[in-house]
Amino acid sequence: MASGCTPARSRPAKCRGRFRPTVTGWELARSLPSSFRRRRPNDLMRPAENNRILIIDDNPSIHEDFRKILAPIGSRLTDLSAAETALFGQEQTTAVRKHFVVESAYQGEEGLAKVHDAIVRERPYAMAFVDVRMPPGWDGIETIAQLWQEAPDLQIVICTAYSDYSWQDIAAKLNGSHNMVVLKKPFDNIEVLQLAHALCHKWLVTQEANAKLTELNRVVEERTRELDRINAELRTEIVEHRQTEEVLRESEERFRAFMDNSPIIAFIKDDAGRYVYLNKPFEERFKIRLSEWSGRTDIEAWGPKIAATIQENDAAVRESGLPQEFIENMQVPEGAECEWLVLKFILPDRTGRKLIAGVGVDVTERNRIESQRRQAQKLEAVGQLAGGIAHDFNNILAVIMGYGETAMARVEPAGAAHQGLQAILKAADRGAVLIQQLLSFSRKQVIWPRIIDVNFVLIETDKILHRLINEDIHMSLLLGTDIGCVKAEPGQVEQVVMNLVVNARDAMPQGGQLTIETTNAQVDDSEAQRHNVAAGEYVVVQVTDTGSGMSPETKGRIFEPFFTTKASGHGTGLGLATCYGIAKQSGGFIRVESEIGQGSTFSVLFPRIDDVAQPRAVQTAPVNLPRGTETVLVVEDDDALRQVTAQILDELGYVVIEAANGKQAQEVLSTDRGQSVDLLLTDVGMPYLDGGALGKWAELRYPDIKVLYVSGHIEDPRIDRENLGEKQAFLAKPVTRTQLALTVRWVCDGRPG
Repeated sequence: MASGCTPARSRPAKCRGRFRPTVTGWELARSLPSSFRRRRPNDLMRPAENNRILIIDDNPSIHEDFRKILAPIGSRLTDLSAAETALFGQEQTTAVRKHFVVESAYQGEEGLAKVHDAIVRERPYAMAFVDVRMPPGWDGIETIAQLWQEAPDLQIVICTAYSDYSWQDIAAKLNGSHNMVVLKKPFDNIEVLQLAHALCHKWLVTQEANAKLTELNRVVEERTRELDRINAELRTEIVEHRQTEEVLRESEERFRAFMDNSPIIAFIKDDAGRYVYLNKPFEERFKIRLSEWSGRTDIEAWGPKIAATIQENDAAVRESGLPQEFIENMQVPEGAECEWLVLKFILPDRTGRKLIAGVGVDVTERNRIESQRRQAQKLEAVGQLAGGIAHDFNNILAVIMGYGETAMARVEPAGAAHQGLQAILKAADRGAVLIQQLLSFSRKQVIWPRIIDVNFVLIETDKILHRLINEDIHMSLLLGTDIGCVKAEPGQVEQVVMNLVVNARDAMPQGGQLTIETTNAQVDDSEAQRHNVAAGEYVVVQVTDTGSGMSPETKGRIFEPFFTTKASGHGTGLGLATCYGIAKQSGGFIRVESEIGQGSTFSVLFPRIDDVAQPRAVQTAPVNLPRGTETVLVVEDDDALRQVTAQILDELGYVVIEAANGKQAQEVLSTDRGQSVDLLLTDVGMPYLDGGALGKWAELRYPDIKVLYVSGHIEDPRIDRENLGEKQAFLAKPVTRTQLALTVRWVCDGRPG
């Protein structure tokens, strides 16, 4: 940013026996652009959003393909809305999909006529998909050239499966327009949808830019007329009034008072780039005086690195003659470089020189918060995608684990088949851990949090942590006193600490110091708002290493799933993503401090709970799986998962009835056979009728029926697993044979303590 000092007052010059300053304070105040003096946010008319798209292709089936993607109906709309949600960062529950208006033309001449007619009707198209080959009429290149004669801002996507023209040929024939991209056939639906969103938005932004340019021209003309009027008035006042000097002095004092008491910095530089004016906020913020800076250039004031950008921006303003906004860096006395939003404009003086005037505000904090917000939105979008994928894989793993465990029970323990099945189940277990990590990052993992003492969790985990590190790493465990309790799942807290310890170990291949510390902390409103958490007291688990540290670029991406700086085969890239998800799911967040060569500190903050920690229950696996003779209605829309569940229960002695969805289950329960059902085992997320609604319906019809809900999704509004009834229970996917047997028996026995 151009920083500048205000010049000392110019010496008056003789004029018909009178003195008048070359640049007066009153004239400078009046010459500020009206857009800066009195512009409001809504002064500029925002163009209406345009979702009209023209398809120009001689193949009718291509038109139908585009309509399916851009103007879908029925189930296609649902599928594409889900895609858009993942693509554009909106939550699926709140996303509102843009509906495009798609019209067709089968030859270039017809397309040109439609574009002309649309403009006449004041309903222009925002973009067009144009095929290259369209015999017998114009080809795509000629069509585009004709379209741009009629509508220069029309965004074009060239669609072709052939290589008739290279991109360089196309660009040369069409003069290298920026309103054009190439889409190769066969095209991807998501790519088409992305192009439609992006180019319709670009068309809208172009219209906004044109409107703003028109407004800027109006402002310049208005300012020019104002300056002309001011000059005429001053000439008249000089001739007619001897009191002009007093009037100008008072005006200058008012201007100085205005500039010195405003919250913005202001500066003026002469035509040689030397500072000639600084307002008081400028002097106070940078702890300098005008007398020290008067006559300095940007290089003398800021050094060559910062000055290069400032001088480039000054040149752009001089060349255009229009007010322009820039983001410029200036170093404050504390040593940090701050970002400033600067409005610069030309200020002519009485001698005809073109001075550069500018005003600016510090936007460092605002930009930092905005960057954090964008990163949070990005992680949220990736989390939605990861959670959806993990949820689908849960069902697949459940089938593998169910059939694998069933098969193991039928083969000889010493045989080769038994070993093979063990390998399959071991791989499925690894897959389940990976899925749980994805669900942790997306905050959709099913957890059972309780009040715990983090110091106790770390003491229990200490031996495991020492096994994770190398002998040349010294680990210290510093547990604070009077540390509050937190509400979280102990296993998740252990996982967070182990992931951070492994990360620290890998950052210290030559050894070093690893410190794990617990403290209490107070999070103020500002930090809470940045991390979207509640302000108040938190318990901090801090892991510090003396390793290689991270660059700002790496630090900005460490919580993205599958991002890793480790060599191939040495990490999944899910460790820190899992920590992020667990902290968020527990109502907390993570602070990161790191510099290259200075090590790293990860501070995981959990909301403090003023309560007594609950002891961890110790469970032992039964030698033999419990059996039963009750009738169980298994409701699951995944055929393979439903079949393996039914097979396991059948082998355990239960009478099993299957239903593929909620509607079929209602039909079963409405028959005489349904009266014998003792337990309704139902998936929660199903088409037609979800498991939550089915369970409520069944309980109203049969008050004595027991219901076991099964889901791999924590954020499911269809059931409240924290407040289930006495005859209800919840089981998290993927479900092992043992878990299924124990839980079904437990629910059928009335959930004994």
